[in-house]
Amino acid sequence: MSENQTKYPITGTSLRQTRLELRLTQEELAEMADLQQSHLSEMERGKRTIGPTVRRRLEDALAEARSGFMEYRESIRRAVAQALQEPRLQARSDALLAKTKAQNIEEMAD
Repeated sequence: MSENQTKYPITGTSLRQTRLELRLTQEELAEMADLQQSHLSEMERGKRTIGPTVRRRLEDALAEARSGFMEYRESIRRAVAQALQEPRLQARSDALLAKTKAQNIEEMAD
């Protein structure tokens, strides 16, 4: 079992769900795993089986994408945290939060 390989088999449904969670298109994942997009589509729909070699390529591609996605997400989190430390943005954020809370209270009262 490779480092990126999971204990659980990849199914078409789980493959599609993971791809969408990582915000990848079929074309992007297929290119990363050195597959044709049409074959990936068939695998996701359960029309084509996922053999051991393709499974390893998909697992490696998904692990690489997940790593990149997590780095991207962390960079966004740091940028937002830094922006919120600016007094002007903090005040706008607080005002927006207060307005949203007030709207939610009004909606619940209706």
